[in-house]
Amino acid sequence: MKTLALLIALAFLAPAFSAYKCYFCSGHGQVKCSSCIKGCSMKCYTCKGLGVVRERCMVCSGRGQSHYSGMCLTCNGEGSTIRDCHACNGTGCGSECYVCNGTGRVECRYCDGTGVAK
Repeated sequence: MKTLALLIALAFLAPAFSAYKCYFCSGHGQVKCSSCIKGCSMKCYTCKGLGVVRERCMVCSGRGQSHYSGMCLTCNGEGSTIRDCHACNGTGCGSECYVCNGTGRVECRYCDGTGVAK
């Protein structure tokens, strides 16, 4: 009977002796890179980091008006359309971050990437 009570007590105490998840990385071993933006060391110069650019409508030549129907249906009368940036392929990145190699994550310095608190 005492053996059973001891085993039950040990089962409840076992978590107290096991390793705890690292508080800073939530046990993942990696944290967000603070040296970059979305894995980039700098924003794309062409789209300012948005990944899209606004360009003059080719159908109405930026006037927003069509010769036939009044409002241009391609740009909805705005005179411009939005497309993915060709300079960064829609990523918004100007160049890859040298700290995280473009992954956007770095090893947690508090647990040395193990995910377990020291």
